Amino acid sequence: MSVLETYLNTLGSLRNATVPETSYYAALQTLLNDVGAGLRPRVQAAIHPKNTGAGIPDLGLFDENQPTDQKPAHGIIEAKPVSDDLLQIAQGEQVTRYVAHYGQALVTNYYQFVLVTRDAQTGLPVIEVFSIEPADYGSPTQTRGSP
Repeated sequence: MSVLETYLNTLGSLRNATVPETSYYAALQTLLNDVGAGLRPRVQAAIHPKNTGAGIPDLGLFDENQPTDQKPAHGIIEAKPVSDDLLQIAQGEQVTRYVAHYGQALVTNYYQFVLVTRDAQTGLPVIEVFSIEPADYGSPTQTRGSP
């Protein structure tokens, strides 16, 4: 079974038996760590990294070689319940603050992922959206754009 299949099966098995946001942190962390293990240097996800000046995000993405007292080198993740409007959240104050401090933020409802960064030249937000369709796990969709 692939890493993605395992992740989706875990989400499905937890559905309707848990709280909408925090109960899925471990499944997301496992997915990110499995994917991050294949990168060089390896990237590791940590639930609730310490506040380094912009609040406490849900997960942080750390480079395996960085000191543990630094902010996550690869940005943070803000997880929300499936029913939440991710594009609205991605344009909100909390994510804006996270992007300014961490460089990038990945907003997710566990099936959809919105990556928010800043254009290096204009400073304007850049938003990329990736979705894993729950009804059709084999056909993820991806779009790019700015708000």
